[in-house]
Amino acid sequence: VFLDGIGDLNDTHIPLTNVFMNRSMEPAHYLSKHLVVVTTFSRCKREYYREARVRGKKQKRGQDCLSCSDRLSHEPSPLLQIRWLRLVVDEGHELGKNEVDSGLAHFIGEIAAERRWVISGSPTTGDEDDQNFNADGLDQLQRLLQFLRHPTYGLKAIDQAKENWDLAVKCPFLDRRERGREGLLRILNEVMVMHRKEDINLPKPIFKQANLDVPVPDKVQSMIIEVAELREFVDIPYIAAMLETMGIDIEQNSGQDGLETWLEKIKKSSEAHDVADLMLSGYLNTNAYQLLVDKVQGEYIVNSVLSEIDTRTDSRIDRRPIKAVVYSSSSTNLNLVAE
Repeated sequence: VFLDGIGDLNDTHIPLTNVFMNRSMEPAHYLSKHLVVVTTFSRCKREYYREARVRGKKQKRGQDCLSCSDRLSHEPSPLLQIRWLRLVVDEGHELGKNEVDSGLAHFIGEIAAERRWVISGSPTTGDEDDQNFNADGLDQLQRLLQFLRHPTYGLKAIDQAKENWDLAVKCPFLDRRERGREGLLRILNEVMVMHRKEDINLPKPIFKQANLDVPVPDKVQSMIIEVAELREFVDIPYIAAMLETMGIDIEQNSGQDGLETWLEKIKKSSEAHDVADLMLSGYLNTNAYQLLVDKVQGEYIVNSVLSEIDTRTDSRIDRRPIKAVVYSSSSTNLNLVAE
């Protein structure tokens, strides 16, 4: 297996080394020694532009005018010099999104292969609320058929293949005619193999749930105790200063009314622990405390992953990378964890 930007998989170590996609691709004779060659869309785009520059120079100067060094440096892309047994395009809907004669789709379409595959969880893309969603999706499918060399909708000239598709499938389907629906289903049954997650016997994920302690800072605890003990003597300036220091937001009870609400609750509490519970509840909902939660979560995840890596260092049974998944009901809770 050859990984573009990394090298022969037999010569690499896990975790994988840095990826170097800026260097030139290995020559064709070297790639042909491997059973599997993995590259990227970005590499294909670069190879397309390189090919375009070469062809431009040849047209401008003439093939016979190129020097020996020019001819050596202007050989076709190694990917185009090999006839592959299988050409598999992951996230293949990218080919459908791009016009057939665009750089990426054109270059990949030029690669010689006996068998062609497109892998995608969403063969068509777009906004379902767009009035042109169905039409755009059908156009994307036709471009995929062009790549797959479909005998009717892919092997002919681009314009002819598209005209055949529009006449036999797209227009009848958009007109809600049964012929269009039946034609589309027939073609999809010919070229598509669909797998659902429940159809594939994948290993079950291992869930490890942990309960972590996030202590309230000593300074905040002291302030809560102070307010509880002085509950009968506090006033609005004092409460305002305490809430601001603790990071408690009173925006829901805006301005003076909010402060008066806090003061009223505190003075109505006959027991110190009631005031402490009130202040603590307010603090636990602050951004300051959430940052502490994020920090504790992040440290736990990092330490757990490092510990698992150390445990598996000498293991030859499972060399898969360790991954951690963090989830929250709020989209803003995990910024610090990610960092």
